[in-house]
Amino acid sequence: MRIFVAYGYNSRDKWIEDSIQPVIEAFGSEFVHGADLGGQVITEGVRALIDSSDGLLAFATRRDAITRDQFTTHRWVTDELAYAVAQAKQVVEIREDGVLDQGGIAGDRQRITFREDDRLRCLVEVVKTLGGWHRRITRRFQLVPNDLVRPHLSKAYFRCKYRVLEGGHESLAREVPVQRIQGGLFFSASGLTATSLLQVEVVTDQKILYSDFTSVDSITVQISE
Repeated sequence: MRIFVAYGYNSRDKWIEDSIQPVIEAFGSEFVHGADLGGQVITEGVRALIDSSDGLLAFATRRDAITRDQFTTHRWVTDELAYAVAQAKQVVEIREDGVLDQGGIAGDRQRITFREDDRLRCLVEVVKTLGGWHRRITRRFQLVPNDLVRPHLSKAYFRCKYRVLEGGHESLAREVPVQRIQGGLFFSASGLTATSLLQVEVVTDQKILYSDFTSVDSITVQISE
């Protein structure tokens, strides 16, 4: 997995890079961040990194004091979090005590509370989160029938997206590439569990093709007009 970590690029938040990166790498994942791309605004380069990542950890740590015990956080962290949410990524906000609520930007998603004097507790919760993410699976599926998709594959209008239905909750659509492999057309879907159901949407020049929600145990996904 690729895990994007949004945090403040300053000496106070240096512990995040020093402590979180080894934890992520211990799971066999890649630590990704946008420090080399600016840090003040969410650039196209940062969006591309988030797009290619499987999950995002957003550290909303203290920045500017509003009162003695209330603080803002880093604008690029909240922007990166909001972008990841919009792209239906797995996200967790780690918010330092005293940081003002960002207006529920992460919705009802998981949040971890962080205290500067108790980093260990935060690390434990991050490890639990990463463990949960890694228990989710990525699977490759074949699109059938072949002849409905192949004529459109290289066209600018072509899009392939999937949604996941789990526990009555339907995720936002996530765009994925379609690959030609040994005469078939395949795509990969991530963040799945054994009980997930998958629906595919294929955009052609004149219509949108859909599949029914399909079990992740299936090898093929059948689309129709």
